[in-house]
Amino acid sequence: MQIGKTKIFLRAGQMAELDARRTEVLSGAANKIQRQTKNSSSSETVYCSEKGHNISTSSM
Repeated sequence: MQIGKTKIFLRAGQMAELDARRTEVLSGAANKIQRQTKNSSSSETVYCSEKGHNISTSSM
């Protein structure tokens, strides 16, 4: 790798390795966000104090 004043020059194959690693990181982050969103939305309930019923927010 050479670093110039405004550019970085990579050897053959290094860009492919960086792209693969970026894809891994982004996929992992997207999976984590989706998992947390799914878990939090499926477990949320709202308690209706008038009638004493639990109502799932997904059905609202």
